[in-house]
Parts: sequence; structure tokens; C-alpha cells
Amino acid sequence: MIANKDRKKQPRGSYDKRSDGSVICVRWNDNCPVTIASHYFFFHYIFFISKTERRVKNEHRRAVEQPHVVKMYNQGMGGVVVCEHMRSSYRPRLRSRMWWYRTYLEQLESFCCGGFSFYSYANPTKAIQL
Repeated sequence: MIANKDRKKQPRGSYDKRSDGSVICVRWNDNCPVTIASHYFFFHYIFFISKTERRVKNEHRRAVEQPHVVKMYNQGMGGVVVCEHMRSSYRPRLRSRMWWYRTYLEQLESFCCGGFSFYSYANPTKAIQL
């Protein structure tokens, strides 16, 4: 694939793809180069290109080509981003040299965020919405 420093020189919306037969890697030029590897979309969505609106220098808005793999990733990433945002708001400041303790705390934080999200979904009138 084209290196990131060369990819930055190309216009916004350009992309490059490589495949080994079962996994595909797509590098798309947005504000910065975005690289996605996938095996799920290989046969169905590799050649689909959708249009999305982006701001480009010296222009207000412009339609830019976007590979379908990137579009599907953007549609499905909402839950992970919300969980990470919630975890960053209440991150404990405990430090430890034991690697397993930090891993345990991260899992505990994720479970708490997931439990809160489920409670908010099940009880919309009682829960506090973030």
C-alpha cells in the first residue's frame, strides 16, 4: 500500500486497497489516512463506493468518495465510542505495577458502563441520560 506520507499528498477521498484473498485492507484519505482491515466485507462490499460530504480547503462542502467498508465502520462504532467516553469521565486514578490489576479495573469500568447503559435503556424515566 502507499505510505502515509505519500497518501497525505493525494486528494481527499482517494483510496487504495489490497487483498490476500480472505482479508482486505483499505487505506482511505480523509483528514488523515485511515486504514481498515476486514474479512467480513470482502466479497460483498469491496467495490461499492458511496458519497459523503466533507469540508475541503477553500471550499464549503464537497462530495467525496468513501469505500463502503469505512461507511459501515462509522455506522457501527457508536457503542464503543460512547463507552470510552463514559469511562474517561470517571477513570480512577489508581496506579499499580501489577498489570493484571489494571486490566481488572478496565474490565470493571466497562461492565459498569454497560450496566448503566442497559439500565438507562430498560428504565428511561428513572435513569439519568448522559
